[in-house]
Amino acid sequence: IAGAAAFPSVQGVNSPPWTVWAPQKVDGSFATQQKIAIDPAGAVHLATEQNVCSPCSILGAWYYTLGATGWTKELVASSYFLDDFKFDHAGTAHMLLSAQWNDGTGFAYASRQSTGTWTLETINPAGYGVFVASLTFGADDRPYIAYGGPGGTHIVTKSLGMWTDMILNGQGPDGL
Repeated sequence: IAGAAAFPSVQGVNSPPWTVWAPQKVDGSFATQQKIAIDPAGAVHLATEQNVCSPCSILGAWYYTLGATGWTKELVASSYFLDDFKFDHAGTAHMLLSAQWNDGTGFAYASRQSTGTWTLETINPAGYGVFVASLTFGADDRPYIAYGGPGGTHIVTKSLGMWTDMILNGQGPDGL
């Protein structure tokens, strides 16, 4: 794994092949949600949901990359909860975010461009109240999102620049 030297290990603890990693502090900020992902090149990345300021109550989604000199940190979007974090086959980072308040910002999809900037697209402006979202990619890097929310279980995908949201009838978050 690229950056693995930052995670020192101790060989022979208990018995081989056990390896113990020494803990590493990434950031001093309090994070309420963390997701870790390895890109196709093997580099370690982290996404977190944490306060944007202290002592503020506004949450934000943050992106960390582990490089040779340590971790770098970027604010992806404020006022959002982090739902999921993945890399596509091409190595682009993607996040699913849900609104902190019912203010019309809804359920969103963020992707990191090759320039290092993040684009944020609203998938469902009424997405406040999304339950447990997950993200995956097809072989063609087409995103597929599943989430429970108003009306039932949703499957969302993007094709030709448009998001399509299909509700699975009778499959709400309560399983009824």
